[in-house]
Amino acid sequence: MQARKSRSNLVAWYCLCATAGLSLNAQASGFRIPEASISGLALSNAMVANPKDIGAFAYNPAAMSFHDSSSINMGMMLLRPDMKVRNDSGSHDGDIRENVFIPTFYGAFRLNDAWSLGLGVGAPYGLESNWDFGTFPVLSQPTTAALHPTKSKLELVAFSPSVAYRINANASVSAGIDYYWATGLKFNSYGIDVQGDGSDWGWNLGFLYDLDRLSLGLTYRSKSNLDIEGKFQPRVSLPGGPPPGTVIPAKANLDVPWYVQAGVRYEFTEALAVEFDYT
Repeated sequence: MQARKSRSNLVAWYCLCATAGLSLNAQASGFRIPEASISGLALSNAMVANPKDIGAFAYNPAAMSFHDSSSINMGMMLLRPDMKVRNDSGSHDGDIRENVFIPTFYGAFRLNDAWSLGLGVGAPYGLESNWDFGTFPVLSQPTTAALHPTKSKLELVAFSPSVAYRINANASVSAGIDYYWATGLKFNSYGIDVQGDGSDWGWNLGFLYDLDRLSLGLTYRSKSNLDIEGKFQPRVSLPGGPPPGTVIPAKANLDVPWYVQAGVRYEFTEALAVEFDYT
C-alpha cells in the first residue's frame, strides 16, 4: 500500500510540474470566453441591461420577458488563438495552427404574458497552447526536459435552461441551471501525456428593470467544480516513475469561478443607446 501511495504522489507531482507553465498563463489572461452571442460580440458584451435585443438573452435570461414572441438566436464565431511568451531566451510564439469554431445558441419560448422558458448552448470557457521545446529554459535542461509544457487544451460546453417571470410592466427576474461539460482536457509535456474529461452543475439568477429609456440589469452565475477523470501516461523514463507507455488512471478538479455582471443602459434615441457593464 505504501509503494502504491508513493507512486500516486509522484504522479501528482509530475502533473503539477508539467502544467505549471499553463497555470501561470491561465491566471494571467484567464480562460473565459465572454462572447455569448453575435450581438454581444459586436457590442463588447455590454448586454446584461438590454431589453431590446434577443442576443441579450444569453447574458441575462430575464430579458426574455420583455419580448412578445418566441425566438431562436444562433451564430458561429471563429477564433484564431495567438499566444506569445517573452523570457530570458527571447520571444516565442505559441505553435497553434487550429481554428476554433465557437457556436452560440439561445432559444426563448414565451408561454404567456408572465412566463418564458429559455435554453442556451455555448462555450463559455476554453484555452489552447502549444509550445516548442526550448521555449522555457528552466524546463529545457536534461533533468527537467520531461516537464517542458507542449500542447494544452481545454474545451468546455455549457447547457443553460432557464425560466423568466415578469413581475410587472417594468421588472423581470430569471433563474436557471448551468451544466458544464469539459469534453476535451489535455495537459501535455515533452515527456508526459495527461488527458481527461468531466462535468458538473451550477446555477444562475437574473434581474432586469426597464423604465422607458433607462434600464438596469444584474446577473449572477455560481461557481462549479468539475470532476475530471482521465489518464496519465509517461512518454519517456521518469526518475522513480512508471515505465514509458504505462497508462495510469488520473483524477483532478477544474474550478469554474462564480461571477456577477451589472449593467446600466440609456436610450438617447430610437437609433442610439449606450450601455456600461461591470463584471
